[in-house]
Amino acid sequence: MCGIVGILKSGTSHTRTSELLEYIRAIAHRGPDDEGSLFIRRSTGEFAEFPKNPSTREAQSIPSIDENIAWIDSKEPDLAIGHRRFSIIDTSRDGHQPFWSADGRACVICNGEIYNYLELRDELKRLGHRFHTASDTEVIVEGYRAWGDECFERFNGMWALAIYDFDKQELILCRDRTGERPLYWVKGHDGVYFASEIKALLSGLGDSVHRKVNSEAAHNFLRQAVSDLDTRTFFEGIEQIQAGTIIRIAKDNQISSRRYWRVPAERPSARSAKEIPEYCGELRRLLRDSVSLRLRADVPVNVALSGGLDSSTVVAMASQLRNGDIDSYTVRFEEPEWNEWPFASAVLTRYGTRNMVVDPPHEWIWENFDRFVIAMEEPFHAPDLIPDHVIRRILAARGYRVSLSGIGGDELFAGYDHYRQLRILDLKRNGRAVRAAREILLASDTSPARAGYRLVTSKLNKITGLRNGAVENLYQLALSQHDAQLRELPASCDDRLKSDIEWSLMPYWLRVGDKSSMAIPIEVRYPFLDHRIVEFAMGLPVDWLIRDGWTKWILRKAVEDILPREVVWRRKKMGFPFPIKQWLCKNAELLKALFSQMDNPFLSTRFWSKRLEDAIEFDPWLVWRSLSFELWHRFYIRGLPVHPVVVSGGRVNPRPSELVASTTL
Repeated sequence: MCGIVGILKSGTSHTRTSELLEYIRAIAHRGPDDEGSLFIRRSTGEFAEFPKNPSTREAQSIPSIDENIAWIDSKEPDLAIGHRRFSIIDTSRDGHQPFWSADGRACVICNGEIYNYLELRDELKRLGHRFHTASDTEVIVEGYRAWGDECFERFNGMWALAIYDFDKQELILCRDRTGERPLYWVKGHDGVYFASEIKALLSGLGDSVHRKVNSEAAHNFLRQAVSDLDTRTFFEGIEQIQAGTIIRIAKDNQISSRRYWRVPAERPSARSAKEIPEYCGELRRLLRDSVSLRLRADVPVNVALSGGLDSSTVVAMASQLRNGDIDSYTVRFEEPEWNEWPFASAVLTRYGTRNMVVDPPHEWIWENFDRFVIAMEEPFHAPDLIPDHVIRRILAARGYRVSLSGIGGDELFAGYDHYRQLRILDLKRNGRAVRAAREILLASDTSPARAGYRLVTSKLNKITGLRNGAVENLYQLALSQHDAQLRELPASCDDRLKSDIEWSLMPYWLRVGDKSSMAIPIEVRYPFLDHRIVEFAMGLPVDWLIRDGWTKWILRKAVEDILPREVVWRRKKMGFPFPIKQWLCKNAELLKALFSQMDNPFLSTRFWSKRLEDAIEFDPWLVWRSLSFELWHRFYIRGLPVHPVVVSGGRVNPRPSELVASTTL
């Protein structure tokens, strides 16, 4: 995990060292271990690199970039790339970037990891390539020299990278398949700018058009609670390069793109029930291999254990692979309705992993609000992200540099309730009302309807099957109740699953996860997002995802013998809970004061000053989104400090302005 930046000027324009240095220093937090830069004049192939050889820099007293600004600028480079390194694999200076190919004809800067680098290195050795480091970055650049941009289809990992090909005078930008690593770019009149974070682009562009709000993104967020619906950000003119995409910028500055991977489009409608054990075994094998690859690191690794099915699966498999030699952490809440500790404890009892328990105080929200808003770069949907960020800071302080997460399992295997509701609608639309009612009735172990369903069907199923009048009446009652609770949505369950992986949910979680973790920094890895597992999950019929009242049915079946039963077959999904209404009520006066001071064209000062209590009661998440948007707008658009607060004497009070002077751009 690292940070990358780049400037490619067009026409007669030339980049200057000061531009690149601003970009690099804006993302310094992403890579505290090393820094490198490269300036190229593409037409002649001349270049200047700093430092050139960091492993021997002290001995050779190589001048720094700051001492050579005038010399570099005199060469009139039109391409400049920079890198900040966070060392995970091969932590020696041999992994310094930009990293050159052995023949000196290509160089790469990369943010991310290639997990299968050992296997690829062996394959490249058989092709005659020689390796001089233990770095996965060397595999990237040698893979490019061997296979061209088809190399990306061989990588198993997460990455956002830039490769410059001296022979073709061509710059290549690429993101991993599911977009775990971010890459933003601006296509301006004088060239292309790219970076791992938006703040780098803002630092170079200053108060230009790119400080304007993308109105559509703002309205989608505030009114519909959605974001990341396309490649656009909340900043007009700044976009993300789409996941699974290769961008090529030729020597004449023409830009072309190619999608080398996308979410599979076709899902089978049905498979034979006899195949279920075979598919469960294959899913287990893929998950185990994915976890094994993501445990590869030359630094301490920790695994998140919430007590839910996905994180418990990762912990169980990691423990099996390492014979119990695994560190994990769990968040514990005082409120029983949000506390998953009993489920996490059951997993720990079974596998005996070393576990750290964290009890997050609600005061963490205000204490970390200012730095978190700045780190996020765009508005975010929920305050529970802030305690999660603080927990990762605790992990980093204890020496961990990598953490494995169970994120992705819900989107791949239909773990959210809206998938189940859409599945019921699909069944009804397709004339399968009996099956739809059955899914409704079996959805809750505590439901009287479920008990009634079991009683009636056990007595009558052998006689008249599901056509019996008593059973049909039970079905009709369930369907009518479901209709009253659910609005008719146009999308099918399958369409929603694909959409949530490609747009909206998954891109949002990955975006905020990257910003939260790399502000520390700590690298978060997602075993469920191995592209083989994504392709496998999208090749399953929806009937195997939502079945007999259970979401994630096939995943539960695949891991039921390696996890405690109370973890596998639990009904209530908690996620990362937060008592939003209570928190807003507690801080209502402070929120009123904040809203009364705002100068935000997207929010009504009069409404929030007079109707805040009503809004908290009837739509607390709208209040939160408005707060998040206003704090983002203050800092990134209006250029004011984030409205920070601290906890003092049991009360939440505004922090003195002098304490936040350093947080302004």
